[in-house]
Amino acid sequence: RAYPAFRVDDAPVVGYVWGVHVEPAHRGRGIGTALVRACVEHLAASGCGRVLLHAGPRSRPLYARLGFRPTDELALTLQRPR
Repeated sequence: RAYPAFRVDDAPVVGYVWGVHVEPAHRGRGIGTALVRACVEHLAASGCGRVLLHAGPRSRPLYARLGFRPTDELALTLQRPR
């Protein structure tokens, strides 16, 4: 019997953060940091073991300050069986 190197049920639950936006007139006041921290706290309380997001160049420093690190992940979206 072969055992796979990766099993879905052993993988951590992954949370995603997207759409975080602070209007330019309100930037620099910690609003983005507070929003992302609230998202991360919610995801952690929901059982997520990992948080992923996609960030533009201007927002990368904010995420880096919060502990996010760049990765080289690739994604594949599978079609659900009918």
